[in-house]
Amino acid sequence: MNMKNKRVMVVSAHPDDADFYCGGTLARWIREGAEVRYVICTNAELGSDDPKTDPAALAALRKEEQTAANRALGVLDTTYLGYPDTGLKPTDELRVEIARLIRMQKPHALVTFDPWLHYEIHPDHTAAGLSAVYARHIAKLPLYKNDLIDNDSLPFWAVEHLYMMKPDRPNTWIDIEDFLKIKAETLLCHNSQFGMLYSSPEQGEALIREMSHKHPESGRAAEPFRYMPLEGIKGIKAYISL
Repeated sequence: MNMKNKRVMVVSAHPDDADFYCGGTLARWIREGAEVRYVICTNAELGSDDPKTDPAALAALRKEEQTAANRALGVLDTTYLGYPDTGLKPTDELRVEIARLIRMQKPHALVTFDPWLHYEIHPDHTAAGLSAVYARHIAKLPLYKNDLIDNDSLPFWAVEHLYMMKPDRPNTWIDIEDFLKIKAETLLCHNSQFGMLYSSPEQGEALIREMSHKHPESGRAAEPFRYMPLEGIKGIKAYISL
């Protein structure tokens, strides 16, 4: 897929999710000319092992960290939906909120968690992925009506490509060997989450190379996805072959 002038929406549960699971891919796409925007569903106020941590202060800190990470990676902006950490549910309300953003931002590609990953132990990941996938369906329906979606001011929009990160059965591997350093620099911005693992981009690059999946053909560092074309003949074939 040629990413020049393509708009990409990434829907995740917490700050650092997208940067960790697909930061190398996004860095590659941004260099190729894509515009990337994030939607983060929760406040991430519970992401600490220290019982003395103030949740409100942590939520504010994690937004600051995400802002710094956006600058490092080249992400244009982030929309925060403000749901409680570890309490995210795939509700109609959440699906409509994401669908409204899809109609506003008109992404060509949607990136989110694979909600059908076996043995996923974080419920927020599953809820974010499921809500985003189903929101894409709502966003394309011209007859869908809701108080948050006005078909006159927000016309329907069909996302063409779906990339599910942290996939159960990957069918696409994107080479990130040349983007490990920028991924390490981006994750270092999330100091509350990764500061204990490494203190410099050089250390981080080595660690991320060690932790990364390997491309099944080249053996180079790569990020796996379950990719689905969503529109046209390719979309129909992909859907009926499931």
